[in-house]
Amino acid sequence: MEALLSGLLSGALGAIGSGLDERRVEGRSESFIRGRLRGTEVEVFIYNDEAQLQGPGVDQRFEAPDYPSGEALAQAFIDHAVACARMSRGSS
Repeated sequence: MEALLSGLLSGALGAIGSGLDERRVEGRSESFIRGRLRGTEVEVFIYNDEAQLQGPGVDQRFEAPDYPSGEALAQAFIDHAVACARMSRGSS
């Protein structure tokens, strides 16, 4: 799911002129994708079954037990990430 979620996030951010900078794969026992929302200090963490946004004014976790499906988790994460990127750009 992490590759799919990363791809969906990249598409959604690209649609508003933003992106995911410093994207890399990390982790020893569990790999995850890490990056930063362009123009912000918000870090993005994407795991196989969860995601997180962390930075000044935001600390949001998107965990499987909190959502009825992987699609619902993905949509909530993407919506929140796009909102963070828009806030940094001063647009709505």
